[in-house]
Amino acid sequence: MPSSMLFGINNEGRVYSLYTNGTKWREFPYLGVEFKRLSSVPNFLWAIGGDRQIYVHVHGFDIPIRIREEVYENQRWNPIEGFVSRLLPTDRYQWSNKD
Repeated sequence: MPSSMLFGINNEGRVYSLYTNGTKWREFPYLGVEFKRLSSVPNFLWAIGGDRQIYVHVHGFDIPIRIREEVYENQRWNPIEGFVSRLLPTDRYQWSNKD
């Protein structure tokens, strides 16, 4: 069975990877940015940093990135509970563009 990668973030915002046939987590090189969210598909990893910028990691390809993408994550903040998982009916969809 081919190996794939699992990604995770620790409580300090550092990114780690684990091969599914491996036994040890490996830390990505720290570049001074703490990450909040991760999403991945084969060979690509997207992350939202603590500076609210989107970062893309392309693994195993020599393909230059030529298009700038802007994505908005719409979340509702509650002062007591923090971020809540449900939006109000009047809110935009959870993920949207500038329009």
